[in-house]
Amino acid sequence: MAPLLPAGTRPDLLDGVTYVGLVPFQMDKVGLLATPGLPYFGTFWETNVRLYSVDADDRRAVVFRSLDAARLAPVVAGRLGLSLPYIWSSMQMRRTGDVFTYTCRRRQGHRAVTSAVVAWKGERITEPTTLEHFLTARWGLHVFSYGRTRAISPTNTRPGRCTARNYFPSTTI
Repeated sequence: MAPLLPAGTRPDLLDGVTYVGLVPFQMDKVGLLATPGLPYFGTFWETNVRLYSVDADDRRAVVFRSLDAARLAPVVAGRLGLSLPYIWSSMQMRRTGDVFTYTCRRRQGHRAVTSAVVAWKGERITEPTTLEHFLTARWGLHVFSYGRTRAISPTNTRPGRCTARNYFPSTTI
């Protein structure tokens, strides 16, 4: 994994193992910097592929290898502002009972790239396991942007409610 991370970072390990995350979710009323969230442009579906990293100052973060988003404005802002690997994609989530199906189809490029993640709702997590905490309690980002590695830690994050999900990812590349 180390060659896939920005300079100055290394894989973050839990019991000698590092992880890759495939994470579909909805961004809700995201704003720029400290501005209020935007109802339409700031609310969209996203799927990201992430690695877990740590830097020389022991700041734990994620490194995004890809970010598919259903709104063009955040894609452009993320690519220009931080050199994030955002891709404008057609995305949706369908819910049937406790089963959630997230689908994604990239709009760019000549090759059709699609993915689907099917998950079903589990119990609300009140006491996260060590692994659940390791994978979800990260509010920082390591990114190689404009010639150097940056560690970005947003100041306005708030923990959400965690619910267990069981996943059956199916990806075509």
